Amino acid sequence: HQSGGVGVIYNPISGISFLAGFLTVNLALGKIVTGYRSEKGITDWWAENLYDGLELGPGETLHTERLCLDFRRDPLEALGVYGEMLAKVNHIPSIPRSRTPMLWCSWYSHRLTITEEAVLEHARIIAERFKDYGVDLLQIDYGWGWRDTPGEWGAHAERFPHGMKWLAGQLEKMGLKLGLWLAPFFIGEQSSFYREHPECLLKDPSTGKFVYSRWAWECQPQDTWQKVALLDTTRPESQQWLRGNFKKISSWGVEYFKLDFLNGGSVAPLAFARPGAENSYRVRDGEQMRSGLSAIREAVGKDTYLMAGNLPISHGLGLLSAVFGALDVGNATGNFEHLRGRMTTIASRYWQQKRLWHVDPDVLYLGGEFLKPEDICSAGEARIRTTAVALSGGPVLLGDDLTTLPEERLKMYPLCLPAYGAPARPVDLFRSAYPGIWDLEVETDWDKWHVVGLFNYEAQDRTIEVDFRDLKLDTEREYLVWEFWEQKFLGRQREKVEVKMPEQTARVIAIREFRDHPSILSTSFHLTQGGVELSQVRWDERSATLSGVCRRVQGAKGDIFIYVPSSYRPKAGQDVERVTEEIAKLRLIFSGPEIAWKMDFVRS
Repeated sequence: HQSGGVGVIYNPISGISFLAGFLTVNLALGKIVTGYRSEKGITDWWAENLYDGLELGPGETLHTERLCLDFRRDPLEALGVYGEMLAKVNHIPSIPRSRTPMLWCSWYSHRLTITEEAVLEHARIIAERFKDYGVDLLQIDYGWGWRDTPGEWGAHAERFPHGMKWLAGQLEKMGLKLGLWLAPFFIGEQSSFYREHPECLLKDPSTGKFVYSRWAWECQPQDTWQKVALLDTTRPESQQWLRGNFKKISSWGVEYFKLDFLNGGSVAPLAFARPGAENSYRVRDGEQMRSGLSAIREAVGKDTYLMAGNLPISHGLGLLSAVFGALDVGNATGNFEHLRGRMTTIASRYWQQKRLWHVDPDVLYLGGEFLKPEDICSAGEARIRTTAVALSGGPVLLGDDLTTLPEERLKMYPLCLPAYGAPARPVDLFRSAYPGIWDLEVETDWDKWHVVGLFNYEAQDRTIEVDFRDLKLDTEREYLVWEFWEQKFLGRQREKVEVKMPEQTARVIAIREFRDHPSILSTSFHLTQGGVELSQVRWDERSATLSGVCRRVQGAKGDIFIYVPSSYRPKAGQDVERVTEEIAKLRLIFSGPEIAWKMDFVRS
């Protein structure tokens, strides 16, 4: 088994974990290798740096990358400590939870059909329905640039005739911002830079020939299909070109960049050039990638948001605002095998979230087939996607065509808005091939509790047991358990709770400590069930009153669910629905952004 950068081995019998992780990638990638046989167990283990034949001259020395070795009981704790060490060694400042971006991305809904009219139409919907939740940016993906050609960064004449600076100005009038997609290290052969600066294109040192990839998308006009060369980011001329382009694009009013296909700045398969060879250089992945990213960061400034994908993630430490967390999430077409694999990758990177950068979970897409507005995915798949984005702790990207998405799905977006901004831990990461128990600890100014996402990707029903010891709860205490999606009380529980899971869906349970007076059980507004929408919640023993403040947007409707012990009952004359003897429901309708609410009780 080979693992890039960091690997963890856990023995559930002995209860000991072993983590090995590289703390630097100044020159060479790190790899952790474990050899094993089914009948013998682990037979070999080593950590290595890949220098690909680098030769040292007389008197030269080379320091390998720094390696961390860690033995401890809890493998999840080991990952957390490793993340903190990475942040410290690479001088990464702490990331406030409040800075989690919320935006709309054009790729899944429009591909290369995106136009300035479509962007403005979506901007009007976002301004009306989602801006007050914090969604304040529209990111235009591949399709906005000149003839769909990487390396020629001007607006597409037919799709964006007024240009991107004009578009940013139109969005600004609505209180919104503009973000753009780029593949900064790919240079299309139809671009002017390709013709004018061949010396800046990367060559294979062993052959002297350009390193090419094929750039041909099915949705792209065939006359724009072309080869793309790789930019040699170590050359001063290349860095100057990158700085100039990103300064120009920033001057249009762009505040968010999605940097894609960054493997174009990484020459992993190539060996070092021999001394005297054409285009000789002594550089590997780390230097090549960081040279380009450093030039971009210098051009846009420290506050501009840089989200990057398709790169060894270690290369962006200290330079990137976010990394793309896994494979593309794809359109919602019922491919649960793909979904469970990429959700596992997202969950297993929880320890990076907010320590190193934001881990982008990709868009929240709730429709169906591309360009089929009448098609939507199953309710179960929509719940899986929504739950994963909310509990990832990363940015929230709306991904659908908002002009055609059914209202029932549009109403699911606010369940993630605003972003809570802290990640859930996959507590069964070292027990399950596809972890299905994600634990988020929610803490507010008035209480703290656990929100646990449960995932069933299989085409059959199952029961998932949540052991309270995995959540680090006191198993001597009693807890109230509420399921969000079905709005169902699962009772007062000790030690564990068993949740019946229909096929291919998600459940989200809130686990709160039992108290002998009325208390918050859940809300229907947000998957954290009080983590972002409720504040100043207070129980007054003398007046037997539960009160608080709820924030949503004008026009929102929803419920607060309250647990009522047998020694209390709601006071008569209030607009309160008694769901059961134990559960009361308070309905809220927002005429403004905030409601101060209260519920009076009588002691039985």
